[in-house]
Amino acid sequence: METGFFFRINKHLDFNFQTYINYIRDNIVQNANNKYVNESLPTRISGNELEFKYRYKSSRAYINGFNYHVFGNYSFSKTQIAVDSIARMSDVFNNNQWTDTTSRYPTHYLNFGGDVSFKKSVLNKTRDQYSLTLDYDTKFRILLGLNGQLITQSHRYSAYDITNKGLPEVIASGKEWIEIPKLFLLNVNINAYFDKYKLGINVYNLLNKEGFITASDNNLGLQRQEGRMFYLSLGYVF
Repeated sequence: METGFFFRINKHLDFNFQTYINYIRDNIVQNANNKYVNESLPTRISGNELEFKYRYKSSRAYINGFNYHVFGNYSFSKTQIAVDSIARMSDVFNNNQWTDTTSRYPTHYLNFGGDVSFKKSVLNKTRDQYSLTLDYDTKFRILLGLNGQLITQSHRYSAYDITNKGLPEVIASGKEWIEIPKLFLLNVNINAYFDKYKLGINVYNLLNKEGFITASDNNLGLQRQEGRMFYLSLGYVF
C-alpha cells in the first residue's frame, strides 16, 4: 500500500510526500551456507519520504545570466519481522504482531544538493535576418554542482560481522544484530561548454570517507564504500 502527495507551491518550488507499507510472505533470502531459502516469518516494510525542489532562472528565456536549483530528499524506512508465522496481511497495521527493532538499511537517509550555472549567448544575425524571432547561439556555459548523502547509524540482522575492516566474517552463533556506522558522502562536479566542446571534472567521495552502502548481489546486502575518485570527461557534438 502506498500513497503520495505532490504539490507545485509556485513556479519555483515543488514539494512531495510519500508513505508506504508492505506485507511480504516467503521472502527469499540467503542463509549462512549461501543457499536461497524462504524466510520462515512474514516481513513488514514501511517508511516515508519527503522531497523538495527549488529552481530559479535570472531571465525568462535563460539566454544570459545565472540559473540554479537546489533539492533535498529525506527517507525513513524500516523492516520488521512478525512475532510468529501466523501473521496475515490483515495484521499489517497491528503493531503487536511485529518486532520493534528495525533491520532495514539505511534507516534514515538524507540526500541534498544543487547546481549553479552561468550562460552567455550571442545573437546569430545571419540565421535571424529573415525572421521576426530572435535566434541565439550559446557562446559558453559553466555548471558547478554539489551533492551530499548522509546515511545515519543503523542496525541490521545479519549472519556477518563487519567490525573487521577487512572482509566480513561469519558469526559462528548465527544471525545477530550488527551495527552499521553512519556515512557522509560529498560529491562535486564542474562542467564547461564552449561551442561544440564539453569538458567535465567530477569528484566522487571528496572527503574520502569509509563506510558501507547497500548492495543487492551478495548475502551481506552491503558493500564497502569506494574511496575518493576523479572522473574527467571530454565531449564534442558533431
